[in-house]
Amino acid sequence: MRIGIQTILWGRRPPDVWVMLKQAKDARYDGVEIAQHPEQFGHARKLRDRLVDYDLGLVGLSGGALEERAAFLKEYVSLLPPAPNRLYPYLYIDGWEEPSYKEVLDDGLVLALHPHMFRRVQTANEAAELLDEYKALWFLPDTGHLTVAGEDVVKVIEQHYPRIGAVHLKDWNAEVGRAYQFYSRGFCELGRGDVPLDKVTDSLKNRKYDGWLIVEQDAADDPNEAAEASRKWLEVRGL
Repeated sequence: MRIGIQTILWGRRPPDVWVMLKQAKDARYDGVEIAQHPEQFGHARKLRDRLVDYDLGLVGLSGGALEERAAFLKEYVSLLPPAPNRLYPYLYIDGWEEPSYKEVLDDGLVLALHPHMFRRVQTANEAAELLDEYKALWFLPDTGHLTVAGEDVVKVIEQHYPRIGAVHLKDWNAEVGRAYQFYSRGFCELGRGDVPLDKVTDSLKNRKYDGWLIVEQDAADDPNEAAEASRKWLEVRGL
């Protein structure tokens, strides 16, 4: 398994996106799913060059409108050397809008569907309907949001395993409750909440999963400490 981190931990507009990427590498992550708007990175070549410098993979883009991300990703992909069967970075979505989303798929880019509480797709069943209809769509399960939704996380991952583009590994403290106003306050460093993360990673190990695990935490007083704490939790478990 390859271990990445979602850069939302550093905020939507961090003071310096290049420092953010360096900090992700210093915390021993292999790649990033980027939450910030593409305009913060300038030209796609700048991002490509800096990721090469830090030996980080670009796993996906989740910040900004889909059309803006799609244009940026097309430019980014054009800078990569040719490779057979390349799995390009995905574009995160948490719902579906016609016809623009289908046009992105038809354009050869990858969309990854992420069920998210209080968004257009929240539950595993809602996600399954879209996955059944659009066979090119990847699945991006989030252990935190699925737990908030009352799902059996391991069962959901196993059910859609062939379609998984990456797994968002996210912990959540159930004491805050599931109400819209409070639930997001429960997202925390790995191992400090109530999500059955050991069962998730054991299931993936048993399947010899060789894709991306993306550590995600929405916010922290000190992003660097939070990123380090979650990475250490994974390292103790041999990941």
